Amino acid sequence: MTSLYGFSGALTIPRELRVIDNRLIISPLYELTKYRSNPISRSNIVVSNDTHISNISGNSYELHINFDMVSADIAGIKLLDDGTNHIKVYYDKTKRAIIIDRSLLVQNSNKDTVRTTNYIPIDNKLSLHIFVDKYSIEVFVDGGAHVMTANVFPPKGYGITPYTIGGTATITKLTKWDYPSTIKY
Repeated sequence: MTSLYGFSGALTIPRELRVIDNRLIISPLYELTKYRSNPISRSNIVVSNDTHISNISGNSYELHINFDMVSADIAGIKLLDDGTNHIKVYYDKTKRAIIIDRSLLVQNSNKDTVRTTNYIPIDNKLSLHIFVDKYSIEVFVDGGAHVMTANVFPPKGYGITPYTIGGTATITKLTKWDYPSTIKY
């Protein structure tokens, strides 16, 4: 029912709402930082096509990633990547949009596989703050100016793969923290 109205029906993490310059800003609750563990950081990574980053994977984590779009038409990241199936979160310069694309998940039974929000980066910079917890992904763009949520039903993939199409981009900073999963088996 909620998909008829453009909602995903999932809010997986607590959020803080603020009004800044007459604009609603939505960010993850600061207290979530106490659950972070195993930080891994990388910086100044040139991304062209698919770019492997060693020791960056998981299925329950928080990820901060800052892109300089440089010449890329599309720059983003593949999440829960098993080499064939994955979810993509990316910026498309031609469409002027942030997109979550779940269409390559084999087990995805939901026909609504792509979510889009209009967006134009300032000075060709893109900041993504992403939470992944096995069956959901939450994306906060530029400090919460835009927020997107998607339910996912991934295969056993854990890869995190930055990629570009039509040029290069630079990851100026990437930081990943593991989180305890909210789903126990």
